[in-house]
Amino acid sequence: MAYEFHKWVIKDVKELLKVIATSKDGIEVFRHTELPMWGMQFHPEVRHKNNKGHLIFECALREMGLVE
Repeated sequence: MAYEFHKWVIKDVKELLKVIATSKDGIEVFRHTELPMWGMQFHPEVRHKNNKGHLIFECALREMGLVE
């Protein structure tokens, strides 16, 4: 579980983007299928109740090759 609060919502991506994570509102994490590009919509830096956004963020960084 991660904290989210959106003014804008991503509901669909084009064929060059792959959805990695979703929420009840829409797409939260996605990546480009050919280029080393990722996008995040949720807020892993916000500690709210008992969320695990920081763990999700760490997994995303690992997939990007930015942490081991």
